[in-house]
Amino acid sequence: MRSRRGIERILRNASIAFAALSGIVQLATAVFPDLAIPGFRVLAGLLLLSFTWGVLSSLSRAKASRDFANPDFVVTIKRGDLFSESGGWVVGFTDVFDTSTHIGDVISSHSVQAQLAYKLFDGDPSILDVKLSESLAAVAPNSEEGIQDKPKGKRIRYPLGTVAFMREGGQNVYGLAYSRMSNSLVAQSSVDLLWRSLNSLWESVAVNGRRQGLAMPVIGGDLARIDNVDHETLIKLIILSFVARSRRSVIASELTIVIHPENLDKVDIAEVQAFMASL
Repeated sequence: MRSRRGIERILRNASIAFAALSGIVQLATAVFPDLAIPGFRVLAGLLLLSFTWGVLSSLSRAKASRDFANPDFVVTIKRGDLFSESGGWVVGFTDVFDTSTHIGDVISSHSVQAQLAYKLFDGDPSILDVKLSESLAAVAPNSEEGIQDKPKGKRIRYPLGTVAFMREGGQNVYGLAYSRMSNSLVAQSSVDLLWRSLNSLWESVAVNGRRQGLAMPVIGGDLARIDNVDHETLIKLIILSFVARSRRSVIASELTIVIHPENLDKVDIAEVQAFMASL
């Protein structure tokens, strides 16, 4: 069932279509005053056509894209699966880089981190742990929790904005720590922390990515609990951050922000397209 926002988008598009079609009918009757048009049938036809257009235009806008120039790069927002995208992948983590999905007590088995382990490491998070440890070996931890304070999950905390870069089988992965995992296993972040973490991400991409394409989910939503902004605002924030950095120099030929199909109704794709056009 469509969300309330999806229904509102359909009705808005339908009202625009109705206004346009009504204008055409009024013009036709003005130019051809002797034209016999049954009023009820015309009204019914206009309503049917308008509603049909509202539904079709809403469904068709599952993608937005803009080619930027000077320098040249592309930003695309689309529905899909992150791990079906070419180029580097961005995967969000907390400051302890948890990977355990054992009975779902640390991170969900449906999380992007769990999907990464399944996609690249045959579903074995211990291999992902080894790769993370290798990448983080040169990063100075912030602190380490005691087992009494944090009995579950990892206990070594890294600075927010830390990027664990991994390359496995030719696939680049950027593990970005943008939220803090509490000792009670609740992840929490903020707009400010996300913005600063994105800045760190782009620098890692500039160093390691060789300007190849980059794909990422809408980080900051759902379990990251940035509760004061919605999915659409998070997407705009990511776009703005990427475009601002890319204006200095190209770090990736294309950024693709992948929206999970279940969250598509939370985003007005036409509004995101208009936002990109304003940049």
